[in-house]
Amino acid sequence: MKIVAGAVLPGRPLANLYFSSWSHSVISQSLNMASDLKMGEYCTSCRSFPYVLANVAVKIPPRIMFLTQTYGTIVGLFINYVVSVSVVTSHRELLFDTHGNYAWSGAFFQSQNTAATTWALSRDMFRLDGDYFIIPVGLGLGVLIVLLHAGIAHFLPRVGTFQLSSINVPLILVFSGYLATTSPQSCTMLSGLLVPIFVQSYIRVYKPRIFKEYSYLVTAAFDGGSLLVMFILSFAVFGAAGNGAGAPFPNWWGNKRPGYPDHCPSPPTA
Repeated sequence: MKIVAGAVLPGRPLANLYFSSWSHSVISQSLNMASDLKMGEYCTSCRSFPYVLANVAVKIPPRIMFLTQTYGTIVGLFINYVVSVSVVTSHRELLFDTHGNYAWSGAFFQSQNTAATTWALSRDMFRLDGDYFIIPVGLGLGVLIVLLHAGIAHFLPRVGTFQLSSINVPLILVFSGYLATTSPQSCTMLSGLLVPIFVQSYIRVYKPRIFKEYSYLVTAAFDGGSLLVMFILSFAVFGAAGNGAGAPFPNWWGNKRPGYPDHCPSPPTA
């Protein structure tokens, strides 16, 4: 989408940003909603709630799931706006820093601004004799890798007991690309990688009843709970309400100071 905008509206980064908001971002949000709807469709609960009979699977109706998602999106729109204004007002100078700190970082928004400017100059930057022609070529390479894996998996479905078709190549490529835009928070991906491996390789195989009854429920609980805790911490501890550096906490293993509490290596300074 951004390539199309860069070709149609060359030299206009703001127009490219708006074009992306009404095309790429809409598609991304639609995929997120479809993912939540799928989770609701597959969500089963046995003895997870007191009013559910034992060994009875309860599925969230798609209509209720859709209305809940729509309601959350509308409410979240206003909350995100208020939080964003508060954070930008109280931590403006910090957000200009490339690395930020353990709590606040403007890396994502800087990447959006850079991407809009870059794609607006796509005619000059990404042509065949340009320095960055490999970027649009990478789109074709991504498709080629996926097709290559599909062909190998078709003619060689198994290697021992392992099914090659179980490898989700598009997902691997997408999240590999995130490493270039999520620094310095890329270290948080480790837990997001280890937990699914443990759940899918051990819980699902050796504890199928637990996986069926609680996997999606626990996922939703952690997802909603972590966002709620992060929202509270942002205002009460990290200073999103404009109270400067926020509330100081004691220095211990779980709150490394100075540095990142999650023990990520500090970025090099010039």
